[in-house]
Amino acid sequence: MMLAAEPSLCNIALNKPAYQSGERAATVGGGPYRAELALDGNTATSVTGGLCSVTGATALTANPWWIVDLNINVAIKFVLLTACKSTN
Repeated sequence: MMLAAEPSLCNIALNKPAYQSGERAATVGGGPYRAELALDGNTATSVTGGLCSVTGATALTANPWWIVDLNINVAIKFVLLTACKSTN
């Protein structure tokens, strides 16, 4: 994911703390699928090998969520999300 005040500016979310409602089981495709993987600068889209952040939807997390703490107050004008590709 990329967050920027303007599209031409740097990614202000890079390597910031991230949290999610749960993780997809590490036994599926190689995980773990930690929240901070969405902000590590790696743009690979393969779920295999645990390169992506994946929330684990279960009965306890019927509405999974993901959040980043930018540690600053800033107006966000540009968000770029890249979805993981999965064969599951």
